[in-house]
Amino acid sequence: MTVLKNLVRLARPAQWLKNLFVLAPLIFAGEARSAHAVEFALLGMAVFCLLSSAVYALNDLVDRKQDRLHPLKKNRPLASGALNAGQAAGMIAFLTVAGLGAAWVLGAQFFVVSIIFLGLNLLYSLLLKNLVILDAMGVALSFVLRAYAGAVVIGVPVSKWLLINTLLLALFLAFGKRRHELVELDSGAIAHRTILIRYSPYILD
Repeated sequence: MTVLKNLVRLARPAQWLKNLFVLAPLIFAGEARSAHAVEFALLGMAVFCLLSSAVYALNDLVDRKQDRLHPLKKNRPLASGALNAGQAAGMIAFLTVAGLGAAWVLGAQFFVVSIIFLGLNLLYSLLLKNLVILDAMGVALSFVLRAYAGAVVIGVPVSKWLLINTLLLALFLAFGKRRHELVELDSGAIAHRTILIRYSPYILD
C-alpha cells in the first residue's frame, strides 16, 4: 500500500488540472452539448493525464540526486528513497504505453499530437528546462499542444486564435511563476529551480 501511495504521489495527480486545456476546443467550438464530443474530449484529457504523469515521473527520476539537496523536493518519493529507480521506470513505461495505446484508439492524428507532446516534454526534462527563455517556451508549447489535441480528438477545426491566446496565456503564467519564485525565494530560488540563475526580475518584467 505504501508503494502504491508513493507511485500516486510520483504521478502528481494535482497537476492534471493543466490538462483541462484539452477541453477548451469543446467549449469554444460549441460542442459541449454533444455527448459524443464530450466523451471523446474527456478521453483525450485522460490520455494527456497519463502522458503528463509519465513525464513528471521521468523528471523526478532524472533530478533525484539534485532533489535530495533541496529542502522540499528531498521529500519526493524518489529523492527520499521511498521508491527506487526500477519502480519509477516501470511506472513510466506503463503510463506511456497505456497513454499512447489509448491515443491510437482515439485516432491517428490525435496519436501523432500525443507523440509530439511526449517528445516535447521529454526534451524539456532533459534539456530545455536548463535553457533561459526556452524553458518557458517549452512549458507554453505543451499547453498549446493540449488545446490542439482537444480540437483534433473531437474533430473540429483548430482555432488559430485559441492557439495564439493559449500560447500567450501560458507564457505569461510561466514567466510570472519564475518571477514570483525569484523574488519570494530570494537566495533559495536557485536551489528550487536552477535556471533562475539566468533570470532577473528586470528581464522577466
